[in-house]
Amino acid sequence: MRKTVVGKRRILQRAKQEFKKVSINTFRQPPPPTLIQPAIVLEYHGGQETYNISGSSASESFDDITPEFSSDDSDQAEVIQPPPDASATSILENLKSWAFEHSVNHTQLTALLKILKVHDCFSIFPADSRTLIKQLDICVPTEIVPPGEYVHFGLTPYVRQILQLRPNLTSLQLQVNIDGLQIYKSCQLAFWPILGYFCGLECKPFVIGAYCGSKKPESVDNYLQKFIRELIELIHTSCKLEVQCFVCDAPAKSFIKAIKGHNGYHGCDKCYVVGKSINRRMSYFDTNKALRSDSDFRNLKDTDHHTSTTCLTEIPRFDMINGFPIDYMHLVCLGVVKKLLKLWTTGKPKDQKLSSFQISKISEKLKESRKFTPSEFSRKPRPLEEIDRWKATEFRHFLLYTGPIILKRIISSDNYRLFLSLSIAIRILCSSELHVSHNSYAKSLLVYFVQGFKSIYGEDRVSYNIHGLVHLTEDVKRFGILDKFSAFKFENKLGSLRKLVRTPNLPLQQLKRRLLEKDLKLEFNQVSSSCLSNEHSVGPLTGNIIGSFRQFTTFSSLNFKINCKLYRDTFCLTKENILFRVVNILQIVSSEVIILIGYKYQNLRSLFTEPCSSKLIQIFVAGEPDYELSKISTTDILYKCQVFPTSGGSAVFPLIHQF
Repeated sequence: MRKTVVGKRRILQRAKQEFKKVSINTFRQPPPPTLIQPAIVLEYHGGQETYNISGSSASESFDDITPEFSSDDSDQAEVIQPPPDASATSILENLKSWAFEHSVNHTQLTALLKILKVHDCFSIFPADSRTLIKQLDICVPTEIVPPGEYVHFGLTPYVRQILQLRPNLTSLQLQVNIDGLQIYKSCQLAFWPILGYFCGLECKPFVIGAYCGSKKPESVDNYLQKFIRELIELIHTSCKLEVQCFVCDAPAKSFIKAIKGHNGYHGCDKCYVVGKSINRRMSYFDTNKALRSDSDFRNLKDTDHHTSTTCLTEIPRFDMINGFPIDYMHLVCLGVVKKLLKLWTTGKPKDQKLSSFQISKISEKLKESRKFTPSEFSRKPRPLEEIDRWKATEFRHFLLYTGPIILKRIISSDNYRLFLSLSIAIRILCSSELHVSHNSYAKSLLVYFVQGFKSIYGEDRVSYNIHGLVHLTEDVKRFGILDKFSAFKFENKLGSLRKLVRTPNLPLQQLKRRLLEKDLKLEFNQVSSSCLSNEHSVGPLTGNIIGSFRQFTTFSSLNFKINCKLYRDTFCLTKENILFRVVNILQIVSSEVIILIGYKYQNLRSLFTEPCSSKLIQIFVAGEPDYELSKISTTDILYKCQVFPTSGGSAVFPLIHQF
């Protein structure tokens, strides 16, 4: 039987519960009809202070107003749940993709799901991230590969996905990358993933297998045997698949090929040059030695070159020499360019060290160039004082774009000419327009650089990386521009793998779980058509535009982006070699043709004339622009450009490498 007199403590508890229910219902449902709020009436019974609750009149009982306090549960008010959203499944998929893209861990995702689940619109959402991210239900065992462990995800799932998307594909070219990865800075744990990439398709690199141990695998055959067996079976069962090449740096290449390293007497894997030890450094002087061949490698002709045999020789129709092109990310950017800058800043040899004034001048110009660096570059130039933290993309940017203009009139003429010979050669080999027609000229420039490097910096400085430059042009003839067989795309994938390992405990198992959660699906680059954004109506305009049109400030395509509001993103080079600065973007409404409004720079001259005219590689100095506005079509654009203001005009560098 309910008490007729309710104590103060109990009535405050009931009021608190009422307030909580009203708050939750207000959040979950549309505002309810106005209700008569219960009033608290103070009564006295024999000198004892008690409380009674009443509504609009004192005669209404507490049970009539608040049926949920009744002992009979059937009297409780029914809460009507809204029907589930038809798009809930797609929202969950988007949420799952978001978690993968931004490396959201399970704890964070679970907390988010619990917040969303409070609202009725998301009541069908799971409360735990493990329910949302269902791991692929396949067994991927972890195997012992001394002195560590190895997990093999396989190549077959990715081949099947490609063939389902492209059933009429006649040939499937595979690139393989093997490289050591440092996951933690505080320990020497060796992590060696095997990555794959399908050439000519818009997919990103994928993980075939991964090894983790206290040091690198003791045996290359134990490390690669599962991958090689699967690869051979796929090649025999599907004539569409073939291995194009292995993209590796020098240490990884010597390991998987079972050959001498880059500091050995017979360390060059392209030719029969024999190194010479000078000042405890291995140097390679000869630039015209006989080239190695696949048959010589398989027959172990040069026994001093081999350390053992390798299971890679079992791959059908694969060349053990030409199938290992030189990766210019490691050899040129992180090797030669970094070596040059270190020689200039550290003073070994001392006569080639730049003065502190020269170093500060270069650093100052690098910092100034940041505001002229287009948005296509994710990293902006940093001063020479931070050279030890530069990434490969920063060395590439210095070699191809900022270096030729910044170093001019700061370093000696001999050093500048030598640097230009390297910059011009690599620019030719990166250019889809020049890498075939000017291949032999690039070879002569690289030979000149190797010989000049020896005379300026000393015989003991002609290392494996310096010597390897003379073999770059042959690989370009075989595979195309340098970016087609570089490690840049794989380096991005390695960075994403590092993020998947969140704690030092069981890193290989963490990687396996994260990849299985993604269902081993191929990721594809975004291939979007041209798009316009930031519409406006302020001009400027030319007087010869016919029809109605819309105005925009930003134009984006697959290869570049034009932004009229940012000076660094407004320059492009037309197919007629005319520099054009965009100040407005129009779209004709009737035809949807995109027109660029801007100023032409038609007076273009050479930035340098030695070792060749800069016009040969489409580098110019532009004078003053035309005074009248002009218009061009987006189809007239050949390259977007990086433009540096100088005392004699503006230095123009087309963006020729692939981002």
